[in-house]
Formats: sequence, C-alpha cells, structure tokens
Amino acid sequence: MSRKKSGLPKYVKAVRRGRKTHVYFRHGGKYLRLPADTSSPEFHRAYAEALAGTQIQSSKALPPGTTAAMIADYKRSPEYTGLAVKTQTDYARQLDHLGKAVGPYPAKDIRRANIVKLRNKLATKGNRTADLFISVVCRAFRVGMDLGYVDQNPAADISRINKAQSFKAWPKSARDTFEASSPPEALLVAHMLGLYTSLRLGDVLRLTWANYQDGCFVTRHTKSMELAGLTDGEDYIPAARPLRELLERLPKTSMMIVARADGRKWNERHFSAVFRDHLDAIGLDHLHFHGLRKTTAKALAEAGATSKEIAAITGHRTLSMVELYTEQAEQKKLAKSVISKLDRAKQK
Repeated sequence: MSRKKSGLPKYVKAVRRGRKTHVYFRHGGKYLRLPADTSSPEFHRAYAEALAGTQIQSSKALPPGTTAAMIADYKRSPEYTGLAVKTQTDYARQLDHLGKAVGPYPAKDIRRANIVKLRNKLATKGNRTADLFISVVCRAFRVGMDLGYVDQNPAADISRINKAQSFKAWPKSARDTFEASSPPEALLVAHMLGLYTSLRLGDVLRLTWANYQDGCFVTRHTKSMELAGLTDGEDYIPAARPLRELLERLPKTSMMIVARADGRKWNERHFSAVFRDHLDAIGLDHLHFHGLRKTTAKALAEAGATSKEIAAITGHRTLSMVELYTEQAEQKKLAKSVISKLDRAKQK
C-alpha cells in the first residue's frame, strides 16, 4: 500500500470536521467513507475492497500481455485474494513499484536485469524492503506463467540482500538494560509478550484480553500461517511465570493488552518508531523487536527442547526454519560437549 507524505494510503484523504476526523477513498469518481482508524483491520479490509474495485475497472482498458495486465490478473487470483488483508496491502505497495516502472511493457520482455535494477533502487529504503519486492514480484510472475503471460519467471532465484542474522537475539544483559530503563508501560508489556510468546510485533499488538484465559494465549502466528497456506486454526501458547505475573498487575481498562494511553489499539508503524527511539536512547540501537522471537527459540533450544517443541511455541510450520533460529544454540551445545570429552580424555 503506497503512502503519501501525509502517511495515508494511496487515494485516501482525511477530512477534519470539528473534533472528528473522517477518512475517505477518492479515485475515479468514487467517494467512499472508510473506518477512521487507519491501523485497524476494518480499515485495511475496506481499503482493499475499494482499491480492488478500482483495479478491476482500470484493468479492462489495459493492453493484453502487458505487465500491468498481468499484475491486475494476479490481484484477482486466489494466490492474492487468499492473503490476509494487511498482507494484500503490503504486496500492493510492491506491485505499484513494478507497475510504475515496467507496467506498459509486455510481460514477456521483462528480464532478470530489469528486476534486479528495481530491487537495487528500492534497497536505498532498506534491504528488507528490497527483499520483499523480489518475493512479491516472483509470486506475481509465477502466476503470470500459469496464465500464459511469460514462459519463465525473471524474478526467480534472485538472491536476497538482507540476512537473517540482522535480527540478533537479545542477550540477558540487553534485556536487563531494557527492563531497568523504566520504559513506558506499553513498551514493557510488548517486550515481555514478544520475549515469552515469540509472537511477531503485529500479532502482539492485536492481542486482546479475550485471547488470554487461565494463563494461556489462544491466538495466531499470522505470518507463519500465511506462508504455510493456512487460513484457519489457532496457536495455544502458555504464559511463562514472569509474563503471568506482569499481566496480573496490569489494569484491565482497555480490551487491548498493549494499549495506547487512550485505550485504543496501537498502529504498528507508530509503535515500531516509538520502540526504536527507546532502544536507541538506551544504547541498544543494534537490536530489534523481532530479535525477541529468536531469543525465545534460542532459549528453548538451550533448555533442551526439541525442534517440534520449539515450533509449537514459535508457530513455524517447517522444522528447517526452527533450525535457522536455533543454529547458534546447537553449535554451543556441541562445542561444550566436545570440549568436555577432551577434558575427560586428558584426565585418564
């Protein structure tokens, strides 16, 4: 979902009327009112529906065989419509980049070099943005192959720039520093939830008190389920003692567990910026919220949990991904084991 300088998505305008702000979708003669909270699932759903209607209308005039026509067909495919609404809007932002650059050209004429150049241009905004672009474009061209637009996928097997190690696990000293820094309540609660549930930030911010019953969370690892092609199901995550004790002390004045001062749900981008500023201010600028997820997996591995046990908490649907998170922990255990064997051999 491309955003203007105002921070609002494409074709969206906010109108202030008295003390209230109304949000509208305006494009091609359409003037539709949307939910006012632009971070809510309701807004993303309504925006996606309005945008899809615009794309379907505009695609009728698209020259056949062009990349723009292929993008329009991809957005109507079950591979796209089956994604969560927020994921659709994130993908749409990347498809906008592709469409603006090569939309008028025949899809069959797009070469690997064209995609790589676009990726390199987006890398100035961050390596993860560039990698997401490649992932989305690869999916679009894969559907394009099925529909006869292209014979081969020009985005296939393009190497990713960002490395998984960029999200470092939080050492105990860093966790102690954070907790001793008197962070705002919302930041502390989110930190503890991320650390003891391994949920991603978006899932943490979606947690309500209704998700927490009898010391356990019943929720979803949204991204893991999407990657596995799952649309239904829930994850059962018992809360560890430190997290239970924190939650017992919290006032239940909002339906959200991590709530803004006014009780409303946090916008993920806004929360990320506030969390980032706090980490930078206390000298933890090398760490990220997502690193808490890796911290959990490593701690479980070092405690002797099996890959399947770890996946039951982290929500990974493939054990190969669990092994990526636990690689360092496994190496540590093996190194200790072999040195212990060496020490015993020297004592004989």
